[in-house]
Amino acid sequence: MFTGLIETTGEIKSFSLENKSAVIEILPKTDDFYCKIGDSVAINGVCLTVEKINGKQLFFRAVSETLSKTTFNNIKISQPVNLERAMPANGRFGGHIVLGHIDTVAKIENIQNIGDSQVFSASIKDEYFKYIAKKGSVAVDGISLTVSDITENGFLLSVIPHTLKNTTLISKKVGDLLNLECDVFARYVERMLNFDEKKTIKNDENFLELLKGGGF
Repeated sequence: MFTGLIETTGEIKSFSLENKSAVIEILPKTDDFYCKIGDSVAINGVCLTVEKINGKQLFFRAVSETLSKTTFNNIKISQPVNLERAMPANGRFGGHIVLGHIDTVAKIENIQNIGDSQVFSASIKDEYFKYIAKKGSVAVDGISLTVSDITENGFLLSVIPHTLKNTTLISKKVGDLLNLECDVFARYVERMLNFDEKKTIKNDENFLELLKGGGF
């Protein structure tokens, strides 16, 4: 689990396709971004596992499902990425619950400068509108942010100078895509509202009959 508070940024050093997956090499910006093989790291909001370490470089593998649902299918060498390690059990919870499971991509439609802050307008597919709430939480490229308002085809995000300075948002422009993870609580609410107990019981009975038929 992550919190959406970016620890540092990193740079894509290499990206290669292997057997329908991709191996991604990343160099963290700071020297104190300690990881070991098997650790989970959110890279632009995508939870991946450290498979190899070579000096300061970290290597991850993204499977085809990840490539198809995130901005990773358009990664470029030298591109900056946001990095956050999984939160330890005794860590401080500063953002919101972020799982590192991307729902979809959002497209930046407009960026408005207001003083030293910026307001991002992003559009999303209609099917994800129900998971977005005004003053609710979203993670964009792994950054925990609050939805400041809902628009006709998406939402607005007000970004403070600290976040701009310490994440990849500072380099974003209109037309760029962002990895979007909706608040997981919205998913559970939807599941409870649409839950069909009779159907579940029927499926359970069919499963038991299948087990009996197999000699269990």
